[in-house]
Amino acid sequence: MRSPLTWLFLFLLSTHNLYSQGNPDFDAAKNRPDFQKLYVQTDREIYFLGDTIWLSAYLLDAKTHIPVKNDQNLHVDLIDSTGTIVKSEIFPVCNGFGEGNIPIADSVLTGNFVFRAYTNYLRNFGDDSYFYKSLPIERTKNSFEIEDDAPDENNRSEVEPLVRFFPEGGILLEHTPNIIGVKITGKNGESINTNGVVLNEDKKTVARFETNYKGLGKFDFYPNSGEKYTVVLNAFPRLKVAFWEPEEEGIKLQLYNNSEDLLHVGILSNSKNYLREKYTLACMNRGEVIFYKKVKPSQNDFSVKIEKTKFGAGINRLVLLNEDLNPVSERLYFNNHVETNSIRVALQDQVYSNRSLVNFKLIPDEKFLSDSVRLSVAVVNENSLNAFGESQTMLSQLYLDAELIGRIESPADYFNDEPEISSEQKLDLLMLTHGWSSYFWNKIEDSDEKDFKYPLTAGFTIEGYVTNLWNKKRVGNSEVLLMVQNDSLFTSWETTDEEGRFVFQHINLADSAAITLQARKSDESENTRVTLEPLTTISAAFNPNIFKQYSERNKIPLELYRQNYYASMAEKEFEPEKDVIMIDVVEVTANAPEQEEVKFSQIYSEPDIMIKPKEGDFMANYLEDFLLEKAPAFFGNNMPMSLLGGSAKFSFIVYLDGILWTNEFNPILPPISVSNIDRVDIIDTHNPTGMALLGSRGSGGAVFIYTKRGAPDEVREKHLKGVIKQKINGFSKYREFYSPIYTAENRNSEKPDYRTTLYWNPSVKLYNGEANISFFTSDDIARYKVLVEGITTTGTVCFGEMNFEVTPEAEN
Repeated sequence: MRSPLTWLFLFLLSTHNLYSQGNPDFDAAKNRPDFQKLYVQTDREIYFLGDTIWLSAYLLDAKTHIPVKNDQNLHVDLIDSTGTIVKSEIFPVCNGFGEGNIPIADSVLTGNFVFRAYTNYLRNFGDDSYFYKSLPIERTKNSFEIEDDAPDENNRSEVEPLVRFFPEGGILLEHTPNIIGVKITGKNGESINTNGVVLNEDKKTVARFETNYKGLGKFDFYPNSGEKYTVVLNAFPRLKVAFWEPEEEGIKLQLYNNSEDLLHVGILSNSKNYLREKYTLACMNRGEVIFYKKVKPSQNDFSVKIEKTKFGAGINRLVLLNEDLNPVSERLYFNNHVETNSIRVALQDQVYSNRSLVNFKLIPDEKFLSDSVRLSVAVVNENSLNAFGESQTMLSQLYLDAELIGRIESPADYFNDEPEISSEQKLDLLMLTHGWSSYFWNKIEDSDEKDFKYPLTAGFTIEGYVTNLWNKKRVGNSEVLLMVQNDSLFTSWETTDEEGRFVFQHINLADSAAITLQARKSDESENTRVTLEPLTTISAAFNPNIFKQYSERNKIPLELYRQNYYASMAEKEFEPEKDVIMIDVVEVTANAPEQEEVKFSQIYSEPDIMIKPKEGDFMANYLEDFLLEKAPAFFGNNMPMSLLGGSAKFSFIVYLDGILWTNEFNPILPPISVSNIDRVDIIDTHNPTGMALLGSRGSGGAVFIYTKRGAPDEVREKHLKGVIKQKINGFSKYREFYSPIYTAENRNSEKPDYRTTLYWNPSVKLYNGEANISFFTSDDIARYKVLVEGITTTGTVCFGEMNFEVTPEAEN
């Protein structure tokens, strides 16, 4: 049975020339499920108890890196070393962008954590499609505690390494010059740089190697026929590692990247049997074939020269297929010509004093001036970043982490040139040692959208059922009204099915929202009961083995510990009673407070008419009489006197304590004594609020009746059947980042200011090609980094960085 890749190329070769460039039109590529990449920028990488994690999320199309056009829920978890989710939050992502914050207040949130983010839809692609990062959270410590926690270097036991070898092209051929990739890590996943030798059966050295970057290296090896080999590491002489056994015959790919413009793709074989066949060399980028070429090797070491401009940006999958179009060898190649928008951070100065104003501009590359851009900007103490170098960036996430299965140590650093090793050499080592089988797009090829279990979710689902109050039977075809009240009002109507069930989907619940559900049916309006099913959000399971992969060794700088300790001491000295509860005899004399005005679920700013009963009004026999007397202009046109006691069909609607009032006389006013009424608000027919908030039902005006807060519940419940009120936790609470503003009046304030993050803005947009940023420095004397990341609407990664220093002697 042929693989999906085989059928793909069969179709491709039957409809195209022998050499093709671009994006061939074939059904196999179109039928792949939509895949998405997720990146979450946090303001920094090291936190202490009492801090807040500020985050900005980007949900992008996996192929184009263009922000997705739909809304989704973003799940964010903090996971400890036992694999336990100790904190879980949900944030909304709208048109590809989301933002939020996670306060760190719980004392259990200390240690090294894995920060995990995902959407429900990404669960269809497995754990490897999620976003991960290592996040240490510490408590405030003094110098003695820091010394006690420091590991004893002299007594630390030897770390037993894990040694893995990767023959280029996936096969080791005898009597052939092979290139072997090597990767050495500790069992905790940390890279180990060392060297070693390959010994034959006579204990003679036949090859030498060393790892020169994050435990990665490569070496040339020429194995003999039928011979077995052993590897010995010089730093671990007692460790013996078995080596690959060479194949008697085969064919494979091998790259020679020794030209600036051309990539030499070698096709190596140690058998004439393989040289008699014709092969197809194809290249895929993000799941699509971008070019292919038929080749017939004429010698054991045959090469094909390919212009580097023909490769797609980022990871390219080179596949060698035989005449039956079955893959026989594969190799990943990284095309480092990735177009990016370099944001220039134009600072006025490089040195600032404490509590001084900092202004700077963000200016993109000239060729991106017309593009719409969304940026996240953080200004942080440089000690709060990973002490071992850059950890993750949007560039590394989109082009490495999201496309390779498994952990990559400090992936952002692969894009930086160093004196000893270039970025191109680093990336080639990664492609060689991570293995083509770890390419995530291989997994996408085998995915079938018909098998997906997890739909795209946005907002929350509120569901339940309606029953008869007396016989408990389900009530079908009953109209159910949902009202969500937090910062604004949302209303929606649904009808129960034959089983009495109702479902409201994609409901936005900001933080803790008060919801009201009311069921009504003309013949059962006073005899129904609404049952609300619990709002459940099930987190994705977590594999504890992933913790070992993604929990990096984050050495917290001693200076950061000290800054945090001094900041804590300064705050306690300024506000000593902050963490102390003092109890003493207190005598209080005050006037009784005025009773708080009852608002219940008020959904409008100001009514057209407000009626508050006075003492003399409580003698009114009927509510209708009372209202007609107080507002004759409104009720005189809507409530004829001859119908006050009958079944009038009035054009206005009535709400009792925020709940739509209905009964069989729809909508005669509820029979409530005027003595139980706090006030009555009226929205007149000419007020657009009626239509805007209440729809066509409110076109004739609306009457809002509020009972007194002290009235017994049965006063309202007697007239509000089929109603349920409940508070539900929705999206995580949103708050804006606070940054103080210093003036001549408060600059010398004794209140301490030791912010580690000076500025955070998750949503900066460029106007006329630039953006202006301003903030104030704190009391810390430190070096700071300005970190800028973002994406254009066309999918181009944006980034920028700048350093500055804060000293007490700097001139303003």
